[in-house]
Amino acid sequence: MDSTGGDESVRTGFEPSRFFGSFIQTVRTVTLEPVSFFRNLARSGSSGNAVVFAVVCVVVNIVLARLAASFDPPMPGGTGVQDGWLIATLALSPLLAWLGLYILAAVQHLFVAVFVRPGRGFDTTLRISAYASALALFSWIPVVGYLASLYGLYVTMLGIRELHGASARRALLAVSVPALLFAASTVWSLWPVAGG
Repeated sequence: MDSTGGDESVRTGFEPSRFFGSFIQTVRTVTLEPVSFFRNLARSGSSGNAVVFAVVCVVVNIVLARLAASFDPPMPGGTGVQDGWLIATLALSPLLAWLGLYILAAVQHLFVAVFVRPGRGFDTTLRISAYASALALFSWIPVVGYLASLYGLYVTMLGIRELHGASARRALLAVSVPALLFAASTVWSLWPVAGG
């Protein structure tokens, strides 16, 4: 790939008409060259292809996680993964991935608006969140999944910096504050209630 922006696939992002080649190229570039990817991505345009890319990443992650879980030893007293549950999960996963992406991008855009005051709108933040979903492909792998999630936050920060024109500090705040709030609320909700 030409890191100077000459590669048209980087300018447009994921292109469903060249599904497999474009998908692999987009995952590779977002994962290995995120600054170049976001710097060379067209500043405006439809988020439709980016949303399709994110949904595919999440669905592939779910399939890989289910396949990996099938190799786990059964829990005592458990019946293992039930076929009906697996089919329902796979059938609903594209809709849930789409819905989750929009919720994630809306929350992210709220913090972008607070810390960055973007010149570009929600659609730009949606595209950033969608392309950062490439890291979801690795989240089913033990330990690597946690590292991929952290790297995904970094990739999101780079996207905010490049596409919203934010300083690195403001982009870091726009990503880290909601991540820390989410982590704190998760810990708080799992904390045992005293005296109960």
